[in-house]
Amino acid sequence: MAPAFRCLVDPAGARLLHDKAASEDKTLKIYPDAFHEVFNDPGHEIVLGDIEAEQGNTEKAMEHYAVVANSGGEIGEAATHKLQRLKLPSSPGEVIPRRCDADSSGNLVVSVKNTTPWAIEGVQIAVTYTDAAGRAQVVRQTIPNRIPPGEIASFNTGLGPYSGDSCPAEVTAARYAE
Repeated sequence: MAPAFRCLVDPAGARLLHDKAASEDKTLKIYPDAFHEVFNDPGHEIVLGDIEAEQGNTEKAMEHYAVVANSGGEIGEAATHKLQRLKLPSSPGEVIPRRCDADSSGNLVVSVKNTTPWAIEGVQIAVTYTDAAGRAQVVRQTIPNRIPPGEIASFNTGLGPYSGDSCPAEVTAARYAE
């Protein structure tokens, strides 16, 4: 009869070893849907990403997480969240999608959606808009409130008329709410 677990290392055994180890400097990580055999496991890149992140190698960690992020399942979702957490400070526009629409008066309205599992704040948006007369206008706006996970925040720039051809807004800063 096959064992009830599908990994090469039984998580219960790993927990027992962790609990019995005398060292205080120890960490146990159990990866869902993983075989727990780092070099041949289909999701091994998330483990390598965690090791790189713990050593402060953010760029290498992001490379590993990106490999797993689109794989689906719990490991793919976990890698996506780890990637978002690392990318937000340096590349907020890659983490926070924005959308541009016109209000009933034709003015540009910018919306951002928090696609992370954490609340975010300090979201700054820069809008570079060229009006019908060819004049470039720049508006910088900080969303004043926290944006909970899955929520959308919007603001009216007062710029118009907006034709909807492209979205002239960029998310330039954001941080995770403490």
